Amino acid sequence: MTLSHPGLGPQWALRVSDHHARIHRRSDNQAVAALAPLEALLVGLMNGRRSTRSLREHFSRALGPKSLSQVDQTLLRLSPLLVEKSSPADSPSLADLGSVIEPDDTEGIRLLPGPRVLHWHVTQYCPRRCVYCYAEPKHGKRALDATLSRERLTEIFCEASTLGATTLLVSGAEPFLRHDLPEVLGSAVAAGLTILLTTKHPISVTVAKRLADARVPHLSFSLDAVQRGDNARLIGSSTYAEQVRKSMRALRARGVAFSVQTVVTNMNTTSPFEVAALAEAEGAQVMQLVPFKPVRIPIATLSNEHLQLKDDSIVDDLAANLSERHPTLRVERFREAGTSGGFHCDIGQTKLLFLPDGFVHRCYKLTHDERLRGKDLCVTSVASAWHDPAFTDATYPSRSDYGGTPCATCGQFGTCGRSGRCIYDALVHHGRYAAPDRNCMGRASQGRTIPIRPLQ
Repeated sequence: MTLSHPGLGPQWALRVSDHHARIHRRSDNQAVAALAPLEALLVGLMNGRRSTRSLREHFSRALGPKSLSQVDQTLLRLSPLLVEKSSPADSPSLADLGSVIEPDDTEGIRLLPGPRVLHWHVTQYCPRRCVYCYAEPKHGKRALDATLSRERLTEIFCEASTLGATTLLVSGAEPFLRHDLPEVLGSAVAAGLTILLTTKHPISVTVAKRLADARVPHLSFSLDAVQRGDNARLIGSSTYAEQVRKSMRALRARGVAFSVQTVVTNMNTTSPFEVAALAEAEGAQVMQLVPFKPVRIPIATLSNEHLQLKDDSIVDDLAANLSERHPTLRVERFREAGTSGGFHCDIGQTKLLFLPDGFVHRCYKLTHDERLRGKDLCVTSVASAWHDPAFTDATYPSRSDYGGTPCATCGQFGTCGRSGRCIYDALVHHGRYAAPDRNCMGRASQGRTIPIRPLQ
């Protein structure tokens, strides 16, 4: 939403110290934005009485038309902190604003005031044995590691919302092993977050009612095949498709919408036709086709080579074919969140990932590696974890970390770093995090795939 007369919200303060301009949260003095000179001047002039149009005209006259793009970009990135007709009582003087220099990158203050997406990894436990699973789950029927309290989760959701979060991505292993999940999701909905969740858990009539009571509008089922033999091979349960059908009907009776996600491997390239027919018949909104990606440690005897599609374009062809056959079902290829908006990996760019115990983490596929942890959300704020300098270093490794790889001398090194590197893909293909990933812009990643052992 574009504000006509923007100003910093009452919980935020613009402060200049040692010629550096930052926006702080008044309650705990946490810095949530570092401002360049023009940005500082723009925020200083936003007093709730000047219109956005007048601000743009002022900068255009003073600095030329080229300044307008920076004005618009600043208003966009700081939009979660702005409200209509707010007039801060303690803005810095124009003299102080005129002395502002470029931000100090070593402070670790990220470009965005807070994450746009929260990614909550609910539990590492799962009762399934899905051959394509990347999560390396602990086999079990209880979320023994889900120690974040419901009260603290509610606080996290509310704070993140004030910083600009719009989405809660819920993952696991199996999220519904946490028994109070419907109510926790209700807290996220109340905080204004859109829920993205995919499950293989049975949704009983009782759970469907709890989801509806919590005003959870939608969830997605993972379903890769309808035939019993296919499901037995892919996830270890021959009766799974019938379970999904019952779950769909329970949700539909309570007015909770649902969709379907299908992982396409070399073992089930024809199964999506039957899945689409079931999804359409039961009233699913969307069917997403997910191309299989190599995993670090396959759960079953099937290897990456058994499951890898010879050509990913088959997924696009399937989507087109199924869309024509099932016009009331929206069929699409799944796109990872980070691949939109110019990011290859969005963790630390627009997304904050945190684990069942509350620790921030670098990669949802490498949750076992404690070296990739950030701050603990049980004892620190979302803003503090988001702007943690140590975690920024983990997100943007230096060129020296890539010694001995083509990345170390690649002219695209900085561009790749800013767009987010996939350290999981680098690990799977090269045996280390600091290596070319699947989106290598310099084509340095071309080469053989090597087997790797779990990290010690």
